[in-house]
Amino acid sequence: MAQPAVTCAALALKLYLKCLLAIEDNDSDDPMPLAGLSRRLKEVTRKTLLARFDEFSNTAMTSDELLKHLEALDTAFVRWRYSHEKDARCVNVENRDEMILAAKSMITAGNPEWC
Repeated sequence: MAQPAVTCAALALKLYLKCLLAIEDNDSDDPMPLAGLSRRLKEVTRKTLLARFDEFSNTAMTSDELLKHLEALDTAFVRWRYSHEKDARCVNVENRDEMILAAKSMITAGNPEWC
């Protein structure tokens, strides 16, 4: 996978999670990793996000497993962004597309006028 695709995917997911937090009136300008943003979501939002992710990826993940995937993608963003400084090929970026689709679908379902 190309470096721009990984960094853009991680950034897109971060923006979608921040958007979900803003919809919940739980927005913050504090820099936070993807898993931290996910933890700040309301429980019902986290469960819905997990269900949508499972729908897009045809899996049945637990919340902890999803957090591990978010942490891996956040690590990928930092490591691949600076790949010229160190080897980033060992970063696991599985299911990044499904995570993005799940977050995006939650936003557009609640706010169809934004599409």
